[in-house]
Amino acid sequence: MLFGVGLFEIFIPVILGGLIFVAFIAIKIVNIKTEEEKVKILENMSLKKVYLYLMSFVGFIMVIIGGVSILNIIYKLIIYTAFPETTQQPGIMPGDMSPYIQELTYTLPESLAQLTIGIPVWLFHWKKVQKAEKEDVEKEKEVIKT
Repeated sequence: MLFGVGLFEIFIPVILGGLIFVAFIAIKIVNIKTEEEKVKILENMSLKKVYLYLMSFVGFIMVIIGGVSILNIIYKLIIYTAFPETTQQPGIMPGDMSPYIQELTYTLPESLAQLTIGIPVWLFHWKKVQKAEKEDVEKEKEVIKT
């Protein structure tokens, strides 16, 4: 268990991201009309590029999940403090914010950790992807010129 979550639950975004990525590539290849374009895409898609795209996807998903969690925290703080009588739950005294605050103290560090890990992972790998794509375009231009 890591942060109260099993390892399987941590790798679910990675597994789903990999499946989505493979499906995206398969759809892209199927939709291409000529054989030359299919071969060209498969030649340009190295294992390094697959890794870079997958890691940037995982980092981006972490940023989205962390951001949504923080927005959820803000929403709960606004709603629970502005309308305490409408958010009453059984077993909790009216106006008692301690259960909500306790939940938020567990959720906020997880959300911030997702953001502080996800943003650098996403940006680092996405910049590498852009650099690799730029190099591929330059190689194609050189081949066309010769």
